[in-house]
Amino acid sequence: MVGTWDSQAAGLAQVLKDWRNTNGISVYAIAKFENTRIENIQKVEEGVGNMVNLVRYLDFIRCKDRPYLDKLMTIWCQGLGYE
Repeated sequence: MVGTWDSQAAGLAQVLKDWRNTNGISVYAIAKFENTRIENIQKVEEGVGNMVNLVRYLDFIRCKDRPYLDKLMTIWCQGLGYE
């Protein structure tokens, strides 16, 4: 999907969703861990979530796959043409 994003939010949403799918993690698992609703996590993956839920998603990654946080930002920036 790199390079085909309509916006920065859509790009980050795709990177997050790709990570989740690659690791076999359900939306439910993230929502349960972060004590939020499934719909909130789904909105983040659609690129329309709010900042609170984006931070919850990133916190989940921090707890479960901390080294990926740096990689996530690199993938996102490359996809946007920043790097």
